[in-house]
Amino acid sequence: MKRGVPAQQKDNRKTLNDFIKSINEADQNNDLIVDIAAGQGAPNAAMQSGGGFASMLEGSPMKQKTTMNFIVDGTTDIVIDVVK
Repeated sequence: MKRGVPAQQKDNRKTLNDFIKSINEADQNNDLIVDIAAGQGAPNAAMQSGGGFASMLEGSPMKQKTTMNFIVDGTTDIVIDVVK
């Protein structure tokens, strides 16, 4: 690698259809989401590699979500028992 020459950047452009699909599939504030935290026995090696905040939000292959029919206004504590 030569000094002073910037590395070539990835092309991050999306089509309009891909952008709309990602918005429609994004987690909502009334979704109940259960996932395995990185480093906690996650089977996916990419999860453990520290892909950053964006990959954490994307979740592991074990991610499950259920849309609830309410939205929490403010702050609340919810306890959920997760069984294997």
